[in-house]
Amino acid sequence: MKNIVHISNFNLMRLKGCFQNGFPIKISNGLIRNGYSVLNYPDRDLCRMFGFGHMNFWGKRKLNAHLILQDG
Repeated sequence: MKNIVHISNFNLMRLKGCFQNGFPIKISNGLIRNGYSVLNYPDRDLCRMFGFGHMNFWGKRKLNAHLILQDG
């Protein structure tokens, strides 16, 4: 089984599930149905969590460090 990290804008925090059937979810579900192990990584939501505000410098740096730690 191959592992895939799917990095996309899932809008999990801000819109509270408004786009549950959006393209990122459909792509992930298609990969799962084809036998891949998928880790959904919501980049913009995590950047908001790690920083102060929307997509700021500190959030981006922490997000990149977190992604490198998840990969290794």
